[in-house]
Amino acid sequence: MRTLKVLAILLTVMLSACSQPAETPQTQAVAIENDYIRLMDDLTALMSANDPDPAKTLENIRKYVTDSREAASGMLNKLNQEFLNMTPEERENWRRSAKPRTEAALERYANAQMLLHQRLNDAQKWELGEILGLLR
Repeated sequence: MRTLKVLAILLTVMLSACSQPAETPQTQAVAIENDYIRLMDDLTALMSANDPDPAKTLENIRKYVTDSREAASGMLNKLNQEFLNMTPEERENWRRSAKPRTEAALERYANAQMLLHQRLNDAQKWELGEILGLLR
């Protein structure tokens, strides 16, 4: 849940940030937004795998996070930079178009994480938080 909060806060900051206007095509930001949603959807799929052994699920998530950590960090930084380079009008249009898709992805992610938590013991719950914390 801590990681979900971090992701939600990060997205909120990106969606509400203010900066100087610049000319950036909105389609480029949408492509980066797609990468963010794809990352959440990949993690959602791994958490929803329903492997009989939760340790195997945790291992799969750890491998994905380890393999994706650098790309995810770069993608989030690029998304943030593209957002900050938008004009106020572009930013508002992007918020309107991105909000439904992003909120839906966050909802799927949160639901998958809660269902996985039900299958984990306390040590595994802690481990999941540590694994997901690597994406920060």
